[in-house]
Amino acid sequence: MEMLIGLGVGSGIEWVVLLIVIPIAQRLADFSMPGTVEMAWKLLIIVLLKNLISLGVGEVAGGLVGSLAGAIVFWVGLWKVFDLDFFGAVIIVVVSWFVQWFLIGAIVGAMLAL
Repeated sequence: MEMLIGLGVGSGIEWVVLLIVIPIAQRLADFSMPGTVEMAWKLLIIVLLKNLISLGVGEVAGGLVGSLAGAIVFWVGLWKVFDLDFFGAVIIVVVSWFVQWFLIGAIVGAMLAL
């Protein structure tokens, strides 16, 4: 049960981060996205699939392999669902990774400070 709660909370946070990051990445890579509502539900599906595959592969083959599998699913999902070019999808993945790493570091740092 704890794993499902963690998966849900993590997916929710990642989804919100992507809704913030994509406009920034659009300016860096000069690509267009669909309307906000359509983009939001498609991103939610991609994030959930990425996290489920990452979790499943990570349980079998280890965390690093799971993270790589999740990143590949995420990139292919962005590329195919939103019809982005290679560079646009890479920009979104890289920018979202940096934002997520920063947030994780801030949260862990705050928890350790308590």
